[in-house]
Amino acid sequence: MRAALDAGSARMKAGHSDARTEMERKVERFQFLATFSETVGSQKLEPSVMRYLALTFAPILNDLAPYLDREHLVVTVSSDDFSDSRTIIIGLRQDVAAALGRIMTDAGSQLILGIAAGQIVSERPDTAARNLLSTNRDIDAIRYIQAELSLGQQVLNFLADSRGAENKHLSFEHGISLARKKNVINLLTIPVSFGPLHINSLSNIAAPALLSALGAGEQPEVPSFGLDSDLAILHTATALWIPIDYPELRERLGVDDVPEKAWRELEELLEHLDESSTPEMRTVAMSQITAHVHNDPSLHGYINAMRIGSGAL
Repeated sequence: MRAALDAGSARMKAGHSDARTEMERKVERFQFLATFSETVGSQKLEPSVMRYLALTFAPILNDLAPYLDREHLVVTVSSDDFSDSRTIIIGLRQDVAAALGRIMTDAGSQLILGIAAGQIVSERPDTAARNLLSTNRDIDAIRYIQAELSLGQQVLNFLADSRGAENKHLSFEHGISLARKKNVINLLTIPVSFGPLHINSLSNIAAPALLSALGAGEQPEVPSFGLDSDLAILHTATALWIPIDYPELRERLGVDDVPEKAWRELEELLEHLDESSTPEMRTVAMSQITAHVHNDPSLHGYINAMRIGSGAL
């Protein structure tokens, strides 16, 4: 599974040279966000523009995740060696949510943001797992990964609040269910421009091309058993993929006594889940995974620890 995600990122980066530092990229993203609410609130938005903005917003959500529990969004970005830093005042969380809610009146935009949110939930714990491979073993691996699952949940809560009850097209849920599919591009690494917003000049071709690339339809209503169900499936799958993709961490996660045969069977079940195309198929696949986990005390304890500590499962 890890190889598929890496390949998706590489495809999006191919042919795109960017000499800027990570600090410069984050500053640019947050400066874009600081003008976002005012610009979106003052202009009429066509669906294609909403989808372009949703695409632009995708990588920002990942950067913003640690700040979404605050009423006033003020972020500090530092260089890798902490020799330089910038503070950016974005504004009130509720104002950003309101502007985002305007974009999410469009079903296609909800689809894009659902995919982005699902990818954040999957990739933040995966990045944490890779970091654990090179860190001091005194770090509590369970809590470290729990924290990243919790940040992903904050992004999902923020988007669900932004959407509001009146805009539930179910495209957001559908996007979440698509996030781990191998044919879906990684929206967190797609190169987009964060220059000054000139809404009327955005290309009307961008959004249809994006939806085609995603391999996803643009139905106003898509099948789903609801946000809670889709999130439970995504969080559980994410937590279980970590000890499969990073067997070196199994001891630190308390699952080193699980037989290799059980890991192979679980991997097959998770792959089937990731490629399931309907809510019914996902529910059946998840039931099989749940039964498999409950049959092993260590796996059952691991999932319970992730559920209790992160508040996400």
